[in-house]
Amino acid sequence: MNIQTPRQLIAAIPHLVGFHPDNSLVLVAFDDDEISSFVRIDLPTAEGFAFPDILQKVIETLDNPHLVAIAYVEAAEFEASPKEVTTAVSAFSKYCEDRSWPVLDLLLVTDSTWRSLMCTDDTCCPRSGHQLTDAIPTTEVEFVVSGSSPFESRETLAERLAHRELGDQKQEFEKSFEDVKQQVERNLAKLEMSNIADLVDEIMLELSRTSHGDYQYIARCAVGIQNIRVRDGLLRQIYDNPAVRPCVRANLFEIVSLVPPQYVSASATVLAGCAWLDGNGALARIATDSALEADSTYSLARLLDTALSHGIPPRVWSESLAAVSYEDCLAGAA
Repeated sequence: MNIQTPRQLIAAIPHLVGFHPDNSLVLVAFDDDEISSFVRIDLPTAEGFAFPDILQKVIETLDNPHLVAIAYVEAAEFEASPKEVTTAVSAFSKYCEDRSWPVLDLLLVTDSTWRSLMCTDDTCCPRSGHQLTDAIPTTEVEFVVSGSSPFESRETLAERLAHRELGDQKQEFEKSFEDVKQQVERNLAKLEMSNIADLVDEIMLELSRTSHGDYQYIARCAVGIQNIRVRDGLLRQIYDNPAVRPCVRANLFEIVSLVPPQYVSASATVLAGCAWLDGNGALARIATDSALEADSTYSLARLLDTALSHGIPPRVWSESLAAVSYEDCLAGAA
């Protein structure tokens, strides 16, 4: 994604993370004017906004040390202790400078305003900040047009990924699911490479669409992803096609929240892998937790859980997918 102004970046963050950050520090790594990776951590509570010891480890997970740091603080909290906030952010800047990590900008976002803490020109960055409602960047419009709608909080994101009922449509969904399930399983039973490849292509096409006419695609995707060869081939295609990942994430999100419990682990793991490719650790963490809650023995989810828990950089996941050819994935060698 091409980002040219601080306001564009602030507009993009909720869509990239999946929810509106609150009491958070978001670190964004850039390669020229392209976002290469990002990570969000909780800011400490009331006792002074000192950054946690884990900061160095978090920064080292990013693909590129050219950073923009965005602190999200409630307006009332900032007004009560502005000196503590700005002192802590300045300390963060020095911390990065001492380690030769260039900081491109330090942004402070409250409930209604934003400003740069590095810019000292009052005509550009007044101390009162810019109103977030002054203008809607084209970046935000692009996300909305693509169907992106961030959740209000991390908790809301986790709640929505949990299983939800369809009400009056439940019976129709279950019948469609069962019919498609039998058809997909018959094709998979043939165990021919062409059948696997065709199904991966079909699922990737379904996941790349912004809209669907019925629920049958959910069954095709969920049942297909249960097959490890299909799953790994799909992950490789997701790696190879970064432009469609937002649609893929949105569709996998719906699939995980609707399918029967026995299909959750595989689909949630692919969702986690897709999110982590773009550095979205929050969604990767939540999706991995959903996969393990459904099946604590699911091996790929356990692998992702270990990597996320130990702060392994997303590039390691990318490199592992790149190291195995698409044909080998389809053959079960991944």
